[in-house]
Amino acid sequence: NVCTPVEVFPEEVRYVDLHVDVVRTPDGTVRRVDDDELDAAVEAGNVPEALAEKAREVAGALENAL
Repeated sequence: NVCTPVEVFPEEVRYVDLHVDVVRTPDGTVRRVDDDELDAAVEAGNVPEALAEKAREVAGALENAL
C-alpha cells in the first residue's frame, strides 16, 4: 500500500491509504494495481492531484526496486 506517513497520537494512529498498490506475487511478478481507484479519488476531490502524483512516483519507485 502506498499511503501518507503514519501519524501517532496518544489515542490513535492515523494514515491515509492512497489507493495505488505494488504487488509481488510468489512467482516474482511485480505489478502496480488500483491506479484507477487513485484516479477516481482525485476526480472525486478526495485526494489532491499533487499528492496523487507523489503516490504514483512512490509506486513506480517500488516497482523498480522489487
